[in-house]
Amino acid sequence: MNEQIWHPSIRAYKWPATIGYPHLKDTGGKLKNDNVNYTDLTMIFKEEKRTVYGDACCHFYKLGYDIVAAEIGGVINEHFRTQ
Repeated sequence: MNEQIWHPSIRAYKWPATIGYPHLKDTGGKLKNDNVNYTDLTMIFKEEKRTVYGDACCHFYKLGYDIVAAEIGGVINEHFRTQ
């Protein structure tokens, strides 16, 4: 996938993403309302112009893992900083 990022319009994954993502986001909102430490990362690559996915599904190149790891690290740091 040269210079492309995954998008739900890719045919094989369209229906699972179309059905699953709203449930994922809704459930995440319920977890937050129940004071569960939850962070929604579903749109983490929205502004990223470089290629983060290594296939048409869900497997990242190193860049994708680095972005996710940095975000998770930041969330954990912020959680403990504010405790």
